Amino acid sequence: DALTGADEDRIVADLKAVGANATRSQLPLADSMLARLEAAGILVWQEVGPWEPGGRWRAESPAQIAAARDRALRVAEAGQASPSILTWTLTNEVAGNGQPAQQEYIRQTARRLHELDPTRPVAADLWGRILPNRAGVFSAVDAIGVTDYIGWYQAVDKDAAGQAAMA
Repeated sequence: DALTGADEDRIVADLKAVGANATRSQLPLADSMLARLEAAGILVWQEVGPWEPGGRWRAESPAQIAAARDRALRVAEAGQASPSILTWTLTNEVAGNGQPAQQEYIRQTARRLHELDPTRPVAADLWGRILPNRAGVFSAVDAIGVTDYIGWYQAVDKDAAGQAAMA
């Protein structure tokens, strides 16, 4: 909401300059930004769930989970007409199989999103290189994204060459 039209134009120009045909948004985008991305032919991996720092889930109570689910559904309903949205993404950087409350949120919300918009996949974004070794909660989603910031979450003690060797 704080971006001006010029800011949005610059972001789209930067994406086009690197040849991007898709981008990930950690928070729902303004209609004006979605329109610019659509006009540029850039798809959006659209997060509709609550934003949380890597590996930390904050919604523990039933009321908090319901609020997170309701928000995700409202955002998806509002954005349904946008052809640039590739997927509805429920999480930001889940660690492993997620927290128990997060697992319940994913199961419930994925089911409801599939009912609301059967045309788009529902996804979850995972954090780090060590991915779950079983489907678990992720059997409720159609796709996963993996976020791995070498030198930020891991290998912070290595120099640039050491971090590059991990990539």
